[in-house]
Amino acid sequence: MAARPQTTSDLLKIQRALGGDTMWGLRLEIAFKLGGKPDTESNRITVTTACVDQISCDIDGTVSTESVPDAQIVAAIEALEG
Repeated sequence: MAARPQTTSDLLKIQRALGGDTMWGLRLEIAFKLGGKPDTESNRITVTTACVDQISCDIDGTVSTESVPDAQIVAAIEALEG
């Protein structure tokens, strides 16, 4: 996957997903456990960044991670070093 430059809106989506979306946090927790990778803040940021194209955030800052497929989360975790 080719890297693309992050935009402010991407950073907002990452912050909102990690800071306010309870279901996203639970999905990450389960995926890290199943993948045998450490569930750290740094790893959560890396995985969320890899999934940011599927995350939406409206003008009021409400975030939606429902459209991120589980397979995309798993693939991002598998790609982590260590």
